[in-house]
Amino acid sequence: KGLRKAYALTVMPRMQEADVVSRGHHAMSGVVVFNGLGGFALPARRSGEIANELLRISNKKYVPSLDSRGKGFLALHVRLGDFGPVIKELLIMGRANIRQPICWYLEALRAMRSVLRVPLDTKLYSDGTDEELEVILKEPGVKRSRNRIALTDLWEMSTASVIIGSRSSFTYWASYLGQVPTVYFPNARPSTESAVVSETPFDLEPEWMEGNPLPARFLEIVRRRILA
Repeated sequence: KGLRKAYALTVMPRMQEADVVSRGHHAMSGVVVFNGLGGFALPARRSGEIANELLRISNKKYVPSLDSRGKGFLALHVRLGDFGPVIKELLIMGRANIRQPICWYLEALRAMRSVLRVPLDTKLYSDGTDEELEVILKEPGVKRSRNRIALTDLWEMSTASVIIGSRSSFTYWASYLGQVPTVYFPNARPSTESAVVSETPFDLEPEWMEGNPLPARFLEIVRRRILA
């Protein structure tokens, strides 16, 4: 920040994001230029390296304790603020920047709890108002994050046992940094690339619609994370 930031932006060489990822300029000093979000693709098997570097450069007062990674809580990420109104048909077609129905998040939460049959506190992360989120906040065991810093929420979500997410790069980053199994609305995965690396043939980022069962193998992996 300050003079160091001005110096870096003025003097240091610039490297394109794609070149850094593909060629691995780890030893070079310079300014990495990011151009848009693209397809949200991240190098899947380097999540630990990227998480450690992000942690290193994060202001420590905004980083929660990461000792409880995967220890028995569900992160519910409801993106509302800058998304358009719910149009379920367009959502199912894969249209971005549209709100998912609040009832979908609630039903996903209930389905997860009813099948897992293990204690599972839930923390709600959202840019919506309490009034918009009322039906979820009334559910037993749900508490809302009151953090005012997005980075703190991101790190907290990355320590969850499982995420019920939105079509949002915020969900995707939390899932990626913590390698957290994540449930999405149909056709609402933020990227065609998997954020969570699975050493098994089972998908750890399933898409789910109300009335259908959650994948049994996915649930078993989540259960093991909770009880670990």
